[in-house]
Amino acid sequence: MPARILLFYVGTMVVLMSLVPWTEITGEASPFVQIFSALGIPAAASILNVVIPEDVFLVIASIATFATV
Repeated sequence: MPARILLFYVGTMVVLMSLVPWTEITGEASPFVQIFSALGIPAAASILNVVIPEDVFLVIASIATFATV
């Protein structure tokens, strides 16, 4: 489990921070949204607002499915 956290979250942050310097992240919005906006993807906030709740739902459904087995 901790290896997955390192791989997916910390690894993602390392890649994104290599694209946009840390000093350009203001904290006004999600770091992911700010980085995607800086890279020229202005719809990043909307995309992430759809993707993240969907992923949370899928994780909960997965837990519920395997908890009953």
